[in-house]
Amino acid sequence: MNNTILNIPYTHSFFPYPAKFPAEPIRELILKYSSIGDVILDPFCGSGTVLVESMLNNRNAIGIELNPVSALVSKAKSNNYKEEDLLEVQSIINELIKIENNRDNWLTETLLSADEIPTYKNIDHWFKENMLHELTALRKTFIFNYKYTNKCLEDLVWMAFLKIIVSVSNQDNDTRYAAVNKPELINGFAIKKFREVLVDYNKQLMNSSKYIYGINSKIEVIEGDVTVKFHEIEDNSVDMIITSPPYINTFDYYLYHKHRIFWMDKDPQIIRRKEIGCHHRIDTMSFEKAKNEYYTSMDTLFSVAKDKLKKGKYFVMLIGDGIVKDEVVKADELIEEIALQNGFVVEELNTINLREVSKGFIKGRSLDRKNHHSIVLKRC
Repeated sequence: MNNTILNIPYTHSFFPYPAKFPAEPIRELILKYSSIGDVILDPFCGSGTVLVESMLNNRNAIGIELNPVSALVSKAKSNNYKEEDLLEVQSIINELIKIENNRDNWLTETLLSADEIPTYKNIDHWFKENMLHELTALRKTFIFNYKYTNKCLEDLVWMAFLKIIVSVSNQDNDTRYAAVNKPELINGFAIKKFREVLVDYNKQLMNSSKYIYGINSKIEVIEGDVTVKFHEIEDNSVDMIITSPPYINTFDYYLYHKHRIFWMDKDPQIIRRKEIGCHHRIDTMSFEKAKNEYYTSMDTLFSVAKDKLKKGKYFVMLIGDGIVKDEVVKADELIEEIALQNGFVVEELNTINLREVSKGFIKGRSLDRKNHHSIVLKRC
């Protein structure tokens, strides 16, 4: 087993994700509160930062994620890719070059029926016809019909496909859900973007390959509602929990991946209804009702987490305050109260203004009123 501490980018930049936490502090926490071979759990694994850092530093990890896009991205990013995998990706790149040079014939041969094109409300508002055709043909060729040698490769190509969805749609960008005119969406654009993403992935994975040789960490991603899927994890089997749960009334994570969820043939409204702290739902509630709902969600999390985490081990939560009806919900006070009631003690608490950790996604004067907290809890 490779015992070297790895500080490499690996797959961290492979997919856009709102409010993604930087890798360095996650790595430092993993190294401080766990040991090689330990099992680390992230019950809100998002884009997989904890899983990737666990893998790179010889820890095993389990992630739970409600959003199907995030679950797939977490799987793809935390895989340990071999040289033969990269050769297969290169063969796909070569095939895409041929397709670019023969686009019209390829579309005619691939799209045999209009029924193959996804349909959902206002899809024509969000996608030009040429982009719809190219995306549908790419999905059919490289997701549905392609015979991969292993599941890791299929995950990687799926992630590349999902990554280009917003850039080839009329959606302004990954953090602004509004339709705009994009002159660059000419014939062949989606094929070109897909190829470019795979080229970038292959280059970065090739650069990292010598560092991850010998790593054999086991990473598992469980897709679904954490309150349900938590029970699939064996009691007293986890050495560390580290997570950044949804902040109350701050994001609608499903919204920024809405089109991607549709292209996975799944329903974003199901995700919306189950998201903890969802802005669209919380914003319609009174302060007390919203706070109580969030409190109950976190209390449920802790009541199950204490059974999964070994005694004397650590639960690290990275969480920010929220504002409901112009009142601040102080996340540190809420989490500390819940933790104490569930058999945890606070070992360390660090607080900074949320503006200092925002990656530019969270904007506005409200940041000055909200703090970000790193809370280290120990199970009694």
